[in-house]
Amino acid sequence: MGSVEDLVITESTTVGDLMAVLSADEVSCLRGAIGADIFDAIQGIAIATAPPGTMENLPFECLQPENAIGISIAMMSAEAGGLSAETRSCISALAMENPSVLGIGGPPEDPAALFGTAIQMQLCMSDEEAARFAGESGAEIPPPSVMRCMEEQVGSLDALLGIFSGQQPDLAVLGRMMEAAETCGLEIEPPGGSTG
Repeated sequence: MGSVEDLVITESTTVGDLMAVLSADEVSCLRGAIGADIFDAIQGIAIATAPPGTMENLPFECLQPENAIGISIAMMSAEAGGLSAETRSCISALAMENPSVLGIGGPPEDPAALFGTAIQMQLCMSDEEAARFAGESGAEIPPPSVMRCMEEQVGSLDALLGIFSGQQPDLAVLGRMMEAAETCGLEIEPPGGSTG
């Protein structure tokens, strides 16, 4: 069986298929944490039909960080209808620095940094991938192509992240952001928003 990086979760992928890409130590730890009877009973269950929360509640602490991240990204890819190898690699690099962006490990020490990483994760995706993922997660973030365009216009990813995380930017940055948004074709509602 291949590595976790190559893992593609389909309708027919079972828990057993997932276990096959892990090391013997990881599988042994999972079996001990879940309980041997339950662990053995779920091997033939397709991940797609597992009860909600089953995969999210896996004891990820049993896994090597890169495997926990790889599995999370494979599940994310399945939800989003498939992510390219390039996108998966980009997200993996971000998650290795900040695993909590994928819900792995404890809560983030810096929620603002987590939001920044989530935006950068969005920038890893193509517009099509992001649209499919947003449809699943209900997130409302401009398409990655618009965000990349704005980043180029403003010349700073930090300024872009600041705006989207609700920080109060200085007026010069805000002015550049508004111009960039217009140049890149993003419609920004005035503060307070209009419901028309």
